[in-house]
Amino acid sequence: MTFPLAVPEGYKINQILCAILISIPAFSYGNSIGWMSPMTLLLQSQESPKGVPLTDLETIWLLKLCSMNIWVFILARMLVGINMSGTCVTCPTYIKEISDNDIRGALGCWGTLFFTMGCLFSYIIGDLCSYRVILLILLTIPALHFVIFLTMPESPSYLLKKGKDEEASKVLMWLRCRKQYDFSIKEEMDYIKQEQQKDENQTAFLLKNICEYYEDVWTRTK
Repeated sequence: MTFPLAVPEGYKINQILCAILISIPAFSYGNSIGWMSPMTLLLQSQESPKGVPLTDLETIWLLKLCSMNIWVFILARMLVGINMSGTCVTCPTYIKEISDNDIRGALGCWGTLFFTMGCLFSYIIGDLCSYRVILLILLTIPALHFVIFLTMPESPSYLLKKGKDEEASKVLMWLRCRKQYDFSIKEEMDYIKQEQQKDENQTAFLLKNICEYYEDVWTRTK
């Protein structure tokens, strides 16, 4: 799914928009890493939701009482880790597949940039907002992202790999801000197909070499 084209041809705004949306999970991960620092200070201040400042011991017990089982903490950290590991793979891969060569490097750095901005954002709102407002804000960001993310287009490379050439050309035209199918779109699609074929050949060659190696080892050990 793509948004209607409403910008002059040749602009890169659609690529930048997609890069921002795909980088928001890194921003949310930065929130989850950074929010504990201001929250701990808030709980130990006069503005604590309890009404009185919490001591270090009370803060520790509060964390323990949130769950009576250590496996819940392990599961929570596991889910956060899966989110970040998925982001580290999908974010640069998607950006690489949708962006022009001249901005690909800059957009590819946004994952790390958004993570840092997420940490900084948690520090800032931790100093400005109340405990409940902070949690509401940090919950709203990924919820909104999930809804908006459903409107993002698949990458042209993925669509071509699935044999959806017509849909891939439409997405590529939208990303490149082209109103009509022209030679530049055709040329880029041909290049993507060549790269995919090259990758498939390299993978097949690698698997063949691995099989031959282990076959040779097995023969020698007989």
